[in-house]
Amino acid sequence: MRRGNRFRIAGLLAFLLVSSLLEGAYAQYHGIWKDDASAPTHNFYIQHYATGSSVVLYTRDGKTFYAFLAPMTGNVFEADSLDAQKARSLRITFTSEDQGAAVITDNTGATPVSSETNIVKKFVALRTPYSGIWKDTSGAFNMYVQEYMTGSCVVVYTFDGVQLQAFLGEIDHTSFSAYNIADQSEEITVDFDDVSAANVKVNAAEFSPALLPGDDFEFDMRKEFPPLALDVGFSATPRYGTAPVEIQFEDFSTIPNTCWSWDFGDGGTSTEENPSHTYTQPGIYDVFLTLSNPSDLLFVIVWAHEYIHVFETSDPVISGTITKAEGGTGLPYAAVDFSNGAGSCTADGEGYYVRQVPNGWTGGATPSLNGYSFDPADRSYLSVASDKPGGDYVASRVRTVPISGRVSLAGSGVGGVTLTLNNGVGNATTDSDGYYTAFVPMGWSGTATPSKEGLVFEPEERTYVDLNTAQADQDYTPYVAITGIIETLSCTPPHIQVPMIGVTVTAVGNSGSWTDTTGSSGHYDIRVPLGWSGTVTPSQEG
Repeated sequence: MRRGNRFRIAGLLAFLLVSSLLEGAYAQYHGIWKDDASAPTHNFYIQHYATGSSVVLYTRDGKTFYAFLAPMTGNVFEADSLDAQKARSLRITFTSEDQGAAVITDNTGATPVSSETNIVKKFVALRTPYSGIWKDTSGAFNMYVQEYMTGSCVVVYTFDGVQLQAFLGEIDHTSFSAYNIADQSEEITVDFDDVSAANVKVNAAEFSPALLPGDDFEFDMRKEFPPLALDVGFSATPRYGTAPVEIQFEDFSTIPNTCWSWDFGDGGTSTEENPSHTYTQPGIYDVFLTLSNPSDLLFVIVWAHEYIHVFETSDPVISGTITKAEGGTGLPYAAVDFSNGAGSCTADGEGYYVRQVPNGWTGGATPSLNGYSFDPADRSYLSVASDKPGGDYVASRVRTVPISGRVSLAGSGVGGVTLTLNNGVGNATTDSDGYYTAFVPMGWSGTATPSKEGLVFEPEERTYVDLNTAQADQDYTPYVAITGIIETLSCTPPHIQVPMIGVTVTAVGNSGSWTDTTGSSGHYDIRVPLGWSGTVTPSQEG
């Protein structure tokens, strides 16, 4: 279980989560549980999600894990493990928020063998902005993130929901780095771009030969499934304004901290619980809140990325929140396009968007994100002369067909390529290894067109008609285009520049040669590989 390009297995953890109903009453069981023996041998990582499902990870040694996924039924969690053989069955009956009984059944023998043990909650989980299940853009890689009251964080990754690797460390502002619990043969680094986007790298540990360098991998991640509610966090009123603007902050955390330390992103700080702060300069600001309790060794950092928008002019602002119909949580990275030259914006990690428009602007705002439909589909505005908050949308997943592939040249993937799918579908972007997955509505017809500044692609686009089955291996090859026009002076007055037809243009360099011939416009177009060096020579008899 290593490289992302070797494993294109759909993420079972995230796929099954969407099928459950919202049952928020069971959120109190999240945390790390162990059997109540003097030397515990059973370990359970338990978390509940906004969709109503719960995930339980079970291990005895930190090396072999079993993953279970199901909604709670009353105070009971019951499920088979996610592996195809259903090697283990688990039933947990919770008798209180920190006590319960677990029955683990081994199904691998001729006759199932069950054992029962009393379990207690040893480490209280904190649902922070980082908590949740994260997935890469292709849907192959899954990452479970959970922070704890002690300040520690557990990160677990899996490609298939069967083989899992766990890491224990701390999040330092926006970064997590640790060695795996099993044998310290792998090191993971998670750099959070915000609360719903991150980059993950997994490498062989320097002191361990367990992994070869070729086993390293990297993914760009999106948080797909947040917890039901947050135990730590804050709000701000208002979220935007014209400089200077006073913002009132409020900490809504429920943990037993005694100290607050605010960093407002512009150099200003505060130690009050619910401070106000005035921003004097236009800009977009991150906000950090550190919560601590020295007597209990409690230390938690809450980060809001690009949270406060301060404008230079007093032109009106349109804002709102895009939420998921399932679970009611914010939908990050949905784009909102404004017509008539007003530009576009992208929802933040909480699904909140804000856009300043010219005074008196008339037009429409249309949200979009691959795999979602929106209610309403768009909003209309007429002669906007004052702020328009409350431009909210509800996003629903639609029955979709995946289109997946890779943009690569000579085996090397090209990241950051935008794949534009027309007819209201939206965009997909390749990850750092060149992979992409786009989801289109069942029965969709349209085109997919790759683009990245400075590059052209073969094929230039792909056309699809009435899609009802998955489309895999929809690959593209990037090239650099060398283009121009060859002209000559006409032989007759007034001796103007005219195109030369039939000129052969040859590019010769370090990786081969390419030719093109000018047509009636005198234009030539030669496509060479990335990194090509060489010369381009035009020729024509005479």
